[in-house]
Amino acid sequence: MGLATVIAGYFLIISSAIFFITTMTWIIGAKLLFGREENAILRWIQEDKYYCFLIPMIVPTTFILVYGNWLSMKFFRHN
Repeated sequence: MGLATVIAGYFLIISSAIFFITTMTWIIGAKLLFGREENAILRWIQEDKYYCFLIPMIVPTTFILVYGNWLSMKFFRHN
């Protein structure tokens, strides 16, 4: 493994962590941590009833889709 690959890997891990923390703060933390905000985006997130259910449902949906993709690839290769 070269140095460029290691640096790219660390960049992907750090940027993914920053993205995850930022979006979780916006979606979950905006309702729990912040009071009534003057920011239009945070106020919209606080009043929303959809995204608090969407994010937890993405995890099982992703697992089902990944498993289906893996299973169909196994059927394709071994047929």
